[in-house]
Amino acid sequence: MELSPRIITWIEAAVGHRITRDNSAAVELALEHLARENDMAVNRYEAGLLAGTLPAMPFIDRITTQESYFLRHGPAMATVAGLAPNLIREHGELRVLSLPCARGEEAFSFAMILSRRLPGLDRVRIMGGDVSAAAVRAASRAEYGPNALRKADPAFIRDHFDRVSPERFRVRPSFRACTGFRQANVLDPYPFPGGFHMIFCQNLLIYFSTACRIRALENLAAMLHPEGCLVVDPTEASFLLAREAAHPFFPHPDGDTMLFRLAPQKKSPPAVEEQIPDPAVAPPPEPVPPPPPPAVSLLARAQQAARDRELDAAVALFTRSARLEPDTAVLALYGKTLALADKGERMATLETGDACLARNNDTQQLSPDQAAGIHQVLALILERIGPGDLALKHRQKSRKERL
Repeated sequence: MELSPRIITWIEAAVGHRITRDNSAAVELALEHLARENDMAVNRYEAGLLAGTLPAMPFIDRITTQESYFLRHGPAMATVAGLAPNLIREHGELRVLSLPCARGEEAFSFAMILSRRLPGLDRVRIMGGDVSAAAVRAASRAEYGPNALRKADPAFIRDHFDRVSPERFRVRPSFRACTGFRQANVLDPYPFPGGFHMIFCQNLLIYFSTACRIRALENLAAMLHPEGCLVVDPTEASFLLAREAAHPFFPHPDGDTMLFRLAPQKKSPPAVEEQIPDPAVAPPPEPVPPPPPPAVSLLARAQQAARDRELDAAVALFTRSARLEPDTAVLALYGKTLALADKGERMATLETGDACLARNNDTQQLSPDQAAGIHQVLALILERIGPGDLALKHRQKSRKERL
């Protein structure tokens, strides 16, 4: 089946996701399953959904990603946790937001990491929000199986969970006490009251259209404390560096490519008695120069071109970014590899992919999923043109990265 323009527009307005040929299959499957569950044709189910006569949440639950795992962003969390003691000393508390929170894995992981840095969690409040009602219910239960704990070693599980069945574990009360969850949509104005010292919003902006991403960044900025930090996935950093939103973010001085802050607030000078000049001798006011236009990185422009399927322009921009923006060269090579693969340029894809992986060995800028994706692309090409043993090697490395 082919998705109608109306349902694509509805999805973007409801949850921000930009539906393309690459991700439309999951939406088609959700429509078919829910139509069958409601004993109606797909077109009738879609019409009821759009008209509001059928509940939207079952459909949203089916098309949004709710699966995560504990310690998924462990190094990033450890970096951010290092800021916690000073923030608590300055503000008397630490307010943290995980949005989207999936089934609570990120929020609880951060509480557990914080417990190693702080004498207690009595002054910590972590809130989690997700557009999916099913995800919020699962987070509130705080019970997890082997898949969610696949990155946690036995000692970590023993220290932070209680076993409730042979393969089910529940987060201990001390971590549940400082953590809460509710349904929230980052596209809604003020989904939570403001003043969060830390906001985790990882692996979400990359799925949004430009308009929805701007809305989300504006809402995140409104919820962030003036001295707080926003944590994103390194692959999403270009969106913030491009300063698309009305409230621009800047790299945080204590972080790396995933940590951002709002523009520092200028302090007003002390009030002084106004002196009214003599009009006969007062000089004319100097014109105020216009502010410089915000700089948009080559990487951000390349990623946008790739999302718009302008592949020739994307490859050219990724090439320039890799040469002129050394701090994000690995991410540029990653994007160029995928764009070349989409264009069907096999040999160029192999060459660029190998260069990307070699650079990543030194910088570790790619996430495990991204590195695994490059290995998988190279394996697919090598299986067609040979040699087969090299294809098998990349397959094995792809699986290893995802473990």
